[in-house]
Amino acid sequence: MPGASHRSTKCSERLRRDLRTVSSSAARRQLRRFLAPLEDAAVSLGLPESARQKVQRSVLLRMLDGDTPWGCWDAKTWIEVAHSAGFYRANVLAVAARLGAVTGDDLVRSCGQPTNLARRLFGRAALEREVGRVQEYLQTVGYGSKAGEYESLLAAIATLLIQAGSADLTATASRYRTPAKRVPAAGRRRSGVGQLVCAMAVNVDAESKDDRRGL
Repeated sequence: MPGASHRSTKCSERLRRDLRTVSSSAARRQLRRFLAPLEDAAVSLGLPESARQKVQRSVLLRMLDGDTPWGCWDAKTWIEVAHSAGFYRANVLAVAARLGAVTGDDLVRSCGQPTNLARRLFGRAALEREVGRVQEYLQTVGYGSKAGEYESLLAAIATLLIQAGSADLTATASRYRTPAKRVPAAGRRRSGVGQLVCAMAVNVDAESKDDRRGL
């Protein structure tokens, strides 16, 4: 539990004073128990120093305003802090996810740029690898070499990875429980990624038909 080490749900007078003077080295030493986990999470994500500092500042400002340590925050509070960070929103969300403070579904609902967030969470190389797997599959069924370069497809793949909390498309398969009889036989014979793409297509098609019927 992210807040297990921060027993008080209210900031002490000393902590509030430290938050107001966070630029001083003494204050930062006092705040180390709050800053160190944020720094460790940001470093593990590969965030540059400027982004790490912005995340820490956004979190500390909310601690001061809300009079509550970040370890006691719920997902809603983290999302509000992320939005207050502006350009660094994805960085705050990625750190919150790494700390276990938000779920994949929380992230998808709160982030309008899933591709950017997926790059923060999993790294650009991992996202490009999964996009490449989809591109390879699409080419086997007749699409051109640029099929996977459309932003809408990138966003869809990124969303699946974020929801699954894994940079592996096959880990998202459980979210698509399409009955086998509804998936074309050719799709059932495909690899894991191929089956997933087929299942996605079937589900999207079914949802489209439902919309047209007014369901």
